[in-house]
Amino acid sequence: MKRRIILPILAFALILGAHAGAQLSTEASPNPAPQGSMITVTLESSIPAELKLACVLDVHAGSPTGPVVWVVGPCIMLRVIIGPGAPYKNMFWSGKDQNNKNVAPGLYFLRTQWKALNSTNPWTDHFIPVRVDPVSGPVYPLLTTTSAAKRGTPLGLKVEAPSQPNTSYVAAAAFTTNTGLALSPTRHMALDLDWLFWLSVATPYGPVFNNFLGTTDAFGNTTASMNIPNVASLQGAQLAFQVAIIDAFGIQLTNPITRIIG
Repeated sequence: MKRRIILPILAFALILGAHAGAQLSTEASPNPAPQGSMITVTLESSIPAELKLACVLDVHAGSPTGPVVWVVGPCIMLRVIIGPGAPYKNMFWSGKDQNNKNVAPGLYFLRTQWKALNSTNPWTDHFIPVRVDPVSGPVYPLLTTTSAAKRGTPLGLKVEAPSQPNTSYVAAAAFTTNTGLALSPTRHMALDLDWLFWLSVATPYGPVFNNFLGTTDAFGNTTASMNIPNVASLQGAQLAFQVAIIDAFGIQLTNPITRIIG
């Protein structure tokens, strides 16, 4: 029995390490952010890389192609070099629009640009998702992590959806959040439909993804986890997660979260 469990994990580890590729990795905090909050972004990379600017370039509402609500002003022309184990922790967005007013509650994507260190290739866009919540009012489904994203250990996930007790859910993972998928004119799933996304949906009960499909409890809560392989090339890579809760009103989405693998 143990052999049948270990072999798929080893195979997955080899595939994951080979296909994660060069990645810019980001974490936004807080996420979700109460309306009017300052949002801090930590950036790292799975390879030696550099950022175009030390600032968020602009912020899009609803999706990476949604309307721009904020554009960077003067920014320090600092060459920021990042890499595995070398994060940059000083990128911010005020949570305000161009008129210095708090943005409305909803999903936002912060754009930055990066490329491999000393590369002559063009700069590549990277979008960082963050949900802005009302200070008071409706309580939206919340996704958080219960442990750190570290190679060779499980990454724990927790869903809190008090308005959706005993309700079906589907969790998913992806490497990036640069495109996502429009589920309706007003609802956008942040996860890119890469091979990790399809694998997490296809194998929700192990050996890598655990409890990625099920039903919330009487309080609207549930937990899940992902076993992160102990592969050196995953240092500094990004994982993204989001959960869809299917109730009588359709699909309700948690906030998307991204984590940097340490």
